[in-house]
Amino acid sequence: MSGLAVEAESGPSPAATPKVKGNGRRRTRGDTGQLSFEDLLWAVPEAPSVVELESVSIPIAAGVELPITRNYRITDKDRLGKGNQKAKFRDNIRAIELLRKLEAEGRAATNEEQAVLVKYSGWGGMPQAFDYVNSSWEKEYEELEKLLTEEEYDSARASTLNAHYTSPDVIRFMYAVLGRMGFKGCRVLEPSLGIGYFLCLMPEEMILNSRLSGIELDSISGRIAKQLCPDADIRVMGFENARFPVNFFDLAVTNVPFGDYKLHDPLYRRHKFSIHEYFFAKSLDLVRPGG
Repeated sequence: MSGLAVEAESGPSPAATPKVKGNGRRRTRGDTGQLSFEDLLWAVPEAPSVVELESVSIPIAAGVELPITRNYRITDKDRLGKGNQKAKFRDNIRAIELLRKLEAEGRAATNEEQAVLVKYSGWGGMPQAFDYVNSSWEKEYEELEKLLTEEEYDSARASTLNAHYTSPDVIRFMYAVLGRMGFKGCRVLEPSLGIGYFLCLMPEEMILNSRLSGIELDSISGRIAKQLCPDADIRVMGFENARFPVNFFDLAVTNVPFGDYKLHDPLYRRHKFSIHEYFFAKSLDLVRPGG
């Protein structure tokens, strides 16, 4: 296998098995040093259960001090994903109001403020907040309409179908598998960033040697990600508009958006990819041989 991208499969189960995709287009005859897809699966014969994840780590040299990073570190104390829809709505509103304040003051969030921002869970699965005929959400509908600009509102409403952030347990599982494969960090791409769960949950041992890049289409999510991950290269744009050198990254790790619609990218037009196929293909092309 000459390219590697690790991607969480979209679905209701937080314990869904991550998918590891290889870029078969880059393999050449006689390339005996490369792992096949089957070899890769056998290389990780016993994936850890969720309860074992906290004990999984990647060894680093004794005496090496981990770098100080301003990127927020998600822990169980953040209680991400907890609460009913109304509680998540209130967390979203508090995060947006704080984001507005930070931008008006032209400053970065403190660690305490980052703990408020990280509770922003987006609008996936919350279409009722945009339904003006839903009487039980009338107050929330009016509040949200007043708070967001027209562009932000349209973007938020459009995100209700696929803005589902990945469970931290799934992300920890994926990093545990990467650790067993020997990945210790380098150039990392998250092409469907959200607010940065994958970057904020990366093990400290990987951050030691990593340069992080992230792409997020939604304006509010991307701007929150910049506050949560100030030491990363965060670009608020569509993945189809993001330009990086081919074969540049050592790792692409993400939970791609799924759907039956296509993105416009002239470089991939002939393939007629659906959005999730496009994310897989472009991510693999940006990962170097052996990544």
